[in-house]
Amino acid sequence: MYSLDRSSYVEPLGWQRLIREVVAIGWLCIASSAVYVLLVQGNVRALSPEQEAVLRLFVLPSLPLAAALFVLRWREICETLIRLPFLSLLLVMIWASVTWSLDSGLSLRRALALTAYTLIAIWLALAFEPAALLRRLAWLAFVILLLSVAFAVLLPGLAFMELDGKVLLRGVFSHKNGMGQHLGFSAILLATAWQFRLIPRFAAGLGLVLCLVLAVPTGSATALMILSALAITGLATRLVLLPKHLAIAIGCLAVAVGIFFVLAAILGAEQVFAAFGRDLSLTGRVPLWHFVWWQIKEAPWLGHGYAVYFDIPWVQSYTTETLRWGVPNAHNGYLELWLGVGVLGPVLALLFLFTAIWRGVVLLRLAYSPAAMFAVYFLPIYLLRNIVETDLAGSAQLSWVLAVIAATMTLRPRQSAEPVDAP
Repeated sequence: MYSLDRSSYVEPLGWQRLIREVVAIGWLCIASSAVYVLLVQGNVRALSPEQEAVLRLFVLPSLPLAAALFVLRWREICETLIRLPFLSLLLVMIWASVTWSLDSGLSLRRALALTAYTLIAIWLALAFEPAALLRRLAWLAFVILLLSVAFAVLLPGLAFMELDGKVLLRGVFSHKNGMGQHLGFSAILLATAWQFRLIPRFAAGLGLVLCLVLAVPTGSATALMILSALAITGLATRLVLLPKHLAIAIGCLAVAVGIFFVLAAILGAEQVFAAFGRDLSLTGRVPLWHFVWWQIKEAPWLGHGYAVYFDIPWVQSYTTETLRWGVPNAHNGYLELWLGVGVLGPVLALLFLFTAIWRGVVLLRLAYSPAAMFAVYFLPIYLLRNIVETDLAGSAQLSWVLAVIAATMTLRPRQSAEPVDAP
């Protein structure tokens, strides 16, 4: 197996490899929330206490699994956490918030889940060579896309949901937003797999086509935003690989064009939002953000406790009566983290992700590798997505797992057991 203090990769024995595969693939399937959450929830809009208890049973095994994996590779995991100081400090801040949380029990459970998912993500990045791990993730994304198509054809009563008078595709997820997130992140994984031939190109190409085609019936503006950002990021990575003077010239031209389009979007904001089926309130997010900001100002330095504010009864009543919809979170990862653990929360999260992006860019210039490309693709889009969604340092979130994996892989030695030719 990989170790951060050496560049060689030692393939485990046959039975060890089988256990590793079962643990990794099985846990990733659970972490994706595909299929089983939809089957438990069905067509109801809100989960009952009994359904929530059933879903918690799927998260519960992650806690002993993370503990066992930490014991097996504690030295390498601790070394990784030392080399990712902003991530470690963020976890410390989240655990500290339990002591002053409005609901200490709930904050404790969610801090446990976040820590378990983080440790398992680091273990995955250590247990597999980068290309091998990304290959498995790409196959998982591809299979979930095919399952979503199968559900849409064979089980349309489950695969589609009605929202604001529209029938929208949710595939094998409980909500169309989950489907939109999967489409965006699948496109990143499949684009990386295509470039480095991690999986057969017909599968990667078909998966990318499905990401584009399914984004329309899903009705997720976030998915379209991620797909657009992926195309822009792909062009930017090509720019990074150009000679310095040429890169600067093209970069200046790109910035000028970008400023033109931003100004055009600002002047014609109403038309732009209408084209994406949205209004200027971003589907109710702007009034929600005003409310969240006022609550942040009540405790700006320490917050109200990790990931509990929107589960407080009076907050649920207020948002339902005033904002006219059941609000599960702030719909902004940075505001949600600030609301929960104070100003240091989003600051540490940004420092963790930006330093990982920087390492990815440096590594990409030194060695055109899947690990560097995935980090440069995924992390900026993850930062962008959290402007309108909440999964930044979110408990039991596969997107957070992918972010930690991407950051950890940028720490690896440059040598690889599976050399891949640059396309």
